[in-house]
Amino acid sequence: MILLRIYLVVSPLIWGVFRLFSLITSKGRERFFSEYGCFVSSWRTVSKLRRDGRTPVVIHAASGGEYEQVAPLLARIDRSQYIIIQTVFSPTIFRKIHASDMSDVTFYHPPDSLCSAVLFFLLFRPGLYITNRHDVWPAHLWVARLFNCTTAYVNANIYPESVRYARIARPFYAAVFRLFDTVFTGSDRLRHLLHEVQPRMAVSVVGDTRFERVRARAEQNSRRHFNDEPQGTVLVLGSLISSDYVPVFTGVSQYRRNGGEVAHIIVVPHEVDAAALREAEKALSHHGFTSHRYSESPCFGRSDAVIIDSVGILAELYAYGDWAYVGAGFGAGVHSVIEPAVYALPVAYGPRYTLLDEAVTLAEENLTWVVHCATDFAHFLAEGREQHELLSQKLSLFISASCGASTEISVELGLNLP
Repeated sequence: MILLRIYLVVSPLIWGVFRLFSLITSKGRERFFSEYGCFVSSWRTVSKLRRDGRTPVVIHAASGGEYEQVAPLLARIDRSQYIIIQTVFSPTIFRKIHASDMSDVTFYHPPDSLCSAVLFFLLFRPGLYITNRHDVWPAHLWVARLFNCTTAYVNANIYPESVRYARIARPFYAAVFRLFDTVFTGSDRLRHLLHEVQPRMAVSVVGDTRFERVRARAEQNSRRHFNDEPQGTVLVLGSLISSDYVPVFTGVSQYRRNGGEVAHIIVVPHEVDAAALREAEKALSHHGFTSHRYSESPCFGRSDAVIIDSVGILAELYAYGDWAYVGAGFGAGVHSVIEPAVYALPVAYGPRYTLLDEAVTLAEENLTWVVHCATDFAHFLAEGREQHELLSQKLSLFISASCGASTEISVELGLNLP
């Protein structure tokens, strides 16, 4: 509690310095010069909407991935009783959803200083304040109690390598987690990790709401991204970073030399700036693969690999695959494994996957492959083809059993549609 109090006192300085340094980046400047106007216009809108007796509910999603998680919950809120206030952190997701009809207003979450938090709750007077996945704002949670606002943490995530799990940081986060009235998480494993930080925290295991969102998008997928149909098997490589290239492309080459067929490769770099695209092209060429960019020709037949140089379509591209590999597992940590799994594909990822609970569960259930080298990747391609039918059935059952979290959360919080 002492560390939390120190944070509350120095939070204006911390966030002042953060905002100053954020001006170095284009996204930071974009946020800085637009957030005040968005905040004021949102306050005016909510003030008018409150006249009909509805209660404001704040739901925070830092970025695009977090917004995908809260979207199923947004769809379940009874709009006749509640005003939905959507806050975000990233300018990228703000541009995408600021005019969405999923919420009544959308604006940037205020800086987590004590004065900003008091102003926020004084103006908007929410009855419920919800944060999602990784984002917790200590000052806002502390002030919420002063205003008798219920606080909830949905899709709560923690992993052994997390700063929050480190012994030196546990006293601080133990005090922060105590500020939540209720917490919803995806598995017993996550509940255990959360309780190691704060044993007295009320945690309900309901699953991850992202499963519902990903499955809904898959069901709506029209597969209209290419001008031709693949002639043979397709390997989809999603969210690749530089550390993925050698084990993956070498593994594909080994598989081909052993008589395996990979007719087409869809390469989706995690970043699509000019340097990242050139690096992908160079890596493919070095391993003997021809390639072209999607913007030049959205076709399979032009070369061995098509490099996707646009954003926002990776989740839908997995529908074309006979296998999928999710990148960054040889770097900072694997990206979303639910997106390919929902198509019941053989899925592989690198050894750094413990930050995603669903990746851990899928690996423990032998529903995915964890690869450590090129030989592992070649084995994955061979075994994935052999086991595809049985694996597809098991993955479909797993995905179905994992859906439904948004209903449980909305019912428990009293937000559910009648």
